[in-house]
Amino acid sequence: MLTRHRREVGFTLISMMIGMVIALISVAAMLMLYRTLIVTAKQVNTQATRDREVAVGSLVSQEEIQQAGFGIADAAAGTDLVVLKDAALVEGRLSGTAIASYTGSVSGNAIVWGYNPTAASGAVDANGYMCEGLIVTDSGGDGGGLQWLAPVSCIRATAWQELTWTSHSLASAQSVGAGAGFTVSSASCWPFGQTSAVNGLYVSYDQPDSSSGMAAQPTTTRSSSIEGQATGGTTLAVFSACLSNLHQ
Repeated sequence: MLTRHRREVGFTLISMMIGMVIALISVAAMLMLYRTLIVTAKQVNTQATRDREVAVGSLVSQEEIQQAGFGIADAAAGTDLVVLKDAALVEGRLSGTAIASYTGSVSGNAIVWGYNPTAASGAVDANGYMCEGLIVTDSGGDGGGLQWLAPVSCIRATAWQELTWTSHSLASAQSVGAGAGFTVSSASCWPFGQTSAVNGLYVSYDQPDSSSGMAAQPTTTRSSSIEGQATGGTTLAVFSACLSNLHQ
């Protein structure tokens, strides 16, 4: 009788090990891809948050600082607008060194201005003087980054050190970066609705161009025809405005 040898069918140990190795490599590749996608998404989200803070901070700052000198006869830098160097805000109290002369371009990390909103009614109340400001710091005190100092009743902007300020964060320190500040100089500009140039003060808010992913294009204020300019190649004028109510 002839004996037939049946061929055995199945998986060998070697084939199973090869299959497991291929599966592990595929899983590892997928995990690496997933990790890359997560990291990229986080970076994009972080950058988008920073850009949003810079944009919102710029818009709010422009709107508020346009009030500088409004309703004040002979409003001038040094009395109704004060630039501070090495400024800090601790428990609502503002400290720093006030710029004494505004005959040239001056810079600092805080700016305080005064205005009188009662002038909008046509009858100016001398007791209606208000002080407002902006400060930008790396960290410490009542928080870092760009902060808006809400309006508070005062005698003159020169009384900034005597006031108790309420601050509101406009942009975090991470969004602003180190070295941001304000620059004030004289300028001729055309305020919105005017047909001739006026001599006023030109203020710009500058921050390192590497601190935001926004396109490196300076912005202009709604009420001024002057364009912001990058300074020194290391900082960018995030916003600029001509304060036609103020003079040196």
